[in-house]
Amino acid sequence: MSEDKETLKGEDLDIIDSKEYRRTRPEKNAITEEGLEKLLSKGSKMDLALDTHMNDLPDNYVVLIVVKPSNYQDARRALFRRLISREGLKGIYITVNKRYDNIKTELKQEKLDADNLQFIDMISKIGEENAGKPGVDFINSATELTDLMLISEKRLEEIEQGKGFLIFDSISTLLVYNKSDPVEKMAHNLISLLNETGAKGVLLMMDTEEYKGTMQTISQFCDKMFRLD
Repeated sequence: MSEDKETLKGEDLDIIDSKEYRRTRPEKNAITEEGLEKLLSKGSKMDLALDTHMNDLPDNYVVLIVVKPSNYQDARRALFRRLISREGLKGIYITVNKRYDNIKTELKQEKLDADNLQFIDMISKIGEENAGKPGVDFINSATELTDLMLISEKRLEEIEQGKGFLIFDSISTLLVYNKSDPVEKMAHNLISLLNETGAKGVLLMMDTEEYKGTMQTISQFCDKMFRLD
């Protein structure tokens, strides 16, 4: 080292004790809730929200999830990730809200295997273009609740006891086509069927005041009701 450069000595430096710094300046190292919110993607936030509400449930459960319209798609995708990808289950997806082929597109976007899902489509109508398609049962009208129960029972019996799930999308859309009493009766019967077969059940509803009475009634049949805001 050249003589015109001084050797730095310990006494010339400000030595920082990292443990003491963290203790006295926690705001410099702790991630606040607001900071965590910014770091997480929208999908990750929904995964975390589901975990918060569902991790304490028994192995076989039925839940009623009330979702804000703006969060609906994210909630659906988070359920797919949890039940198909993480838990490796086979399931049934009853859709009154969106055509089954659109749901399959969402599955592909999430890189999830649509072969693990059997659809019951109450919105696409039966037609020549839909005849004989694998992986989907079509019901001609959203008012045909007896047919819905018969097909649901048949498909649940095809899944190994305790190894499946059913998602109903959605109770609130079904109420557009039916009065509340038959919908509540159908939900009660479907939940009984899920309990018999040991399948997990997820019933989805939009967060609206219009169907608050039915929401409260159906929640009494479920293990848990929670909101995804």
